[in-house]
Amino acid sequence: MERTGPPARFAGVVAAFAATLLAAGGLMGGADFHIAMTDMLLTGFPVAGDRTKVFPPLRPDQVAIGLPASTQAGNGHTSPAEVTKALNCLTKKTDCGSYATHGTWPTLRGLMTWSINWDRFDNGEFSKNFDAYFGS
Repeated sequence: MERTGPPARFAGVVAAFAATLLAAGGLMGGADFHIAMTDMLLTGFPVAGDRTKVFPPLRPDQVAIGLPASTQAGNGHTSPAEVTKALNCLTKKTDCGSYATHGTWPTLRGLMTWSINWDRFDNGEFSKNFDAYFGS
């Protein structure tokens, strides 16, 4: 049998993320996308809409938003201004767009990128923008 979607154990999670993505305007690369996805991890959600099967919320110190460092690094690149809006909304409840979060998390772990070589190629734009934000 040919598999055409995610493994069954992930189907509910994918459905929940898809619903949240639509609520956030469906725009990967914008602040609302990152706000919605992070909010979902921090508040928990029913898997496949089944309230008896719940993905439990993670602590803020367990969550870091993952982003490509540059447009060369792949889909989903988000401008530093949009990332700052997302961080401000999640940690300070300011600069929020159309997605309403279920809380504020000043102890959010931070950001990470899987494309540090592209960040270096771009003279550290990603690192410079967000080192300052997190005070390191």
